[in-house]
Amino acid sequence: MDLIINGEVVKSWKPSGTGPEWTFSTPVDASEGSWIAVRAVGPKSPHLGDAGAFAQTSPIYIAGEPVINAEDARFLADTARALWTRTEQRGGWSTAEEKAAYKDGIDRAIAYYERVARP
Repeated sequence: MDLIINGEVVKSWKPSGTGPEWTFSTPVDASEGSWIAVRAVGPKSPHLGDAGAFAQTSPIYIAGEPVINAEDARFLADTARALWTRTEQRGGWSTAEEKAAYKDGIDRAIAYYERVARP
């Protein structure tokens, strides 16, 4: 189990006992504008291909100034570009308008993340 604050693992636990429920408690040092999540990673399983069990909570947001991470913003802009490339190569649009609307959303996402990534 990992406690994640703003994308960084700040504490890890190894469950003991038979489960399937465990309780963990720890103080959290998070400023306003943070997000917190918990991740669980299990052992490899023959039922999951070559991966182990994995789960992560949705983030809990602490109100305040948003946490800006330029590296994450650049990653998301690049991810949006790659998504468009794969989607355009695949084609399958019902109409030109549908394609244009999707591309507009991708372009707006890239512009937003590029603005966030600027120092």
